[in-house]
Amino acid sequence: MLRFGGYFYIASVFAMFGYFLGRVLLARVSIWRGWLAHSRVLGATLLFAAAFVLWSDSFKHKILFDEYVLQGTAYQMHATKEFGTLYRAYHIAGTWLPFDSFVDKRPYFFTFLVSLVHDFTGYRIANIFFVNAALTPIFLGLVYWITRAFTSRGPA
Repeated sequence: MLRFGGYFYIASVFAMFGYFLGRVLLARVSIWRGWLAHSRVLGATLLFAAAFVLWSDSFKHKILFDEYVLQGTAYQMHATKEFGTLYRAYHIAGTWLPFDSFVDKRPYFFTFLVSLVHDFTGYRIANIFFVNAALTPIFLGLVYWITRAFTSRGPA
């Protein structure tokens, strides 16, 4: 069930998240617009921190097996809309043919996002790095927000 329906399940959860996020943002326009107007220093700091993180590390595979598995899972989700990690595939006459896949232990929301980028821009190995770069300022902003919520102090 997870292998053949997992893509559509995570796609529907992501669509519902986007819908409800839009409803919350529209209902609280004055709150987040006021916050954005007073948080320019914070935004600049987050963008600087994200630029530093992205500049200080090269765009390449670093963990021996995990990133290749995620890349293969994103390819499988892009090509067949099925959640699975490639187990066996062959390169025959210039065509990549996957034969077997298995459900992996890793969460697959990140690979779903990478497969969406593959769907819109075509399959490229570099897409996994673009998704990471796009998620970096979001992650740093969430770390700031959670730290600020737990400590209730100045700059988190």
